[in-house]
Amino acid sequence: DFIAGMGHAFSACNRENQFKHFYSFTQWYYNNLTDKNGYACWWNHIMYISGGDDAAAFHSFFRIFEQYLKDVHNVSLSET
Repeated sequence: DFIAGMGHAFSACNRENQFKHFYSFTQWYYNNLTDKNGYACWWNHIMYISGGDDAAAFHSFFRIFEQYLKDVHNVSLSET
């Protein structure tokens, strides 16, 4: 919700949406990483695969999102 809100804020202020790469993430995630087992949302699935550990889920999200950026947008995050 935070990311969607920030995207709306960029639009409302006539700025380039800095979250433009995020919008196809959900579909990519469902197509590539879930077992199609009825998870309502990707973040619930990340919590599940992280054993319900918030810290592990936080790190998993960024690892998964980085893989998405590489696969879909050919973007690599800086190592620094």
